[in-house]
Amino acid sequence: HRPGAPTKYAYGFEEETVNSVRILGHGGGAPGIEAQFRMYPKLDYTVIVLANGEAAAMPVYEQINEMLT
Repeated sequence: HRPGAPTKYAYGFEEETVNSVRILGHGGGAPGIEAQFRMYPKLDYTVIVLANGEAAAMPVYEQINEMLT
């Protein structure tokens, strides 16, 4: 980033609809960590799950997603 230059990043989100609920977000990780980020615009919820383990955030996110959709 150059001082004074605008910072830009694309909207690299996934989009899906579950039971008529639109979900936008992205997930990922590296060795020893994982994160899941989802927005539910019509429900006015944002979910962020951070984990100190590979494949540890997704089961938590899936349970939250079940409750919201």
